[in-house]
Amino acid sequence: MLCGWLSPNGEFYPCSSYGHVSLAEKLVEERYKAQKMEDQLRIPKDDLLLSDKWIKLFQDGLVAGNFSSCPFHGQQWITDEQVMWINGKIHELSFRQAKCYNMYLNMENTNDS
Repeated sequence: MLCGWLSPNGEFYPCSSYGHVSLAEKLVEERYKAQKMEDQLRIPKDDLLLSDKWIKLFQDGLVAGNFSSCPFHGQQWITDEQVMWINGKIHELSFRQAKCYNMYLNMENTNDS
């Protein structure tokens, strides 16, 4: 099982099982504050990362994208770099993480039809 945040360019930032929020705050501080995106800094930090194509890997699965702000169809949920990174670590995913990963890939493949 892997726990942490996976950036859109395929860099993994590990954390403890319950460390996602504090890590999200740190990542947003490092990456977004310098860009002076004050409006975006007002939303919860984990929502900001999810909206910006980060993947949250946690004990019970993984989340890609922000369901509240993204349509289910016509959406690329996972970047090519993230796919390459996850495929290289596929044996480390929990059953639920692998199931969620496959769900996102299937949604993307459905959109290609």
